[in-house]
Amino acid sequence: MRNRKKYSEEWTDTIRPAILKRDGYKCTGCGVKHRSYVLVDSKSNYTLITKDEHEEYKPFGARTYRIYLQVAHLDHNKDNNDFNNLACKCPKCHTRMDMVHRNVMRIAEKKK
Repeated sequence: MRNRKKYSEEWTDTIRPAILKRDGYKCTGCGVKHRSYVLVDSKSNYTLITKDEHEEYKPFGARTYRIYLQVAHLDHNKDNNDFNNLACKCPKCHTRMDMVHRNVMRIAEKKK
């Protein structure tokens, strides 16, 4: 998290863990599990791998990562911590969701 000051004091200890548990520690977009290891192909698709495979492939330059789920604000308002506004997202799905929002906001700004 880049700037913790934008989040409520309860975010780290209460809100985030509750949302992770509610969503079964899975991305609500693609279903990848929290703290799982993945191999990423040229189209940015995930293939689940074991920790041993991760350690084996990494020295050869393979794009392998450990997924840490993020909790996303669906309305993009960090002040709105209503549980219905929060969802677990892997970094790829969270970025995709935010990209759509940024594009909409950029188009709206151009129309002003």
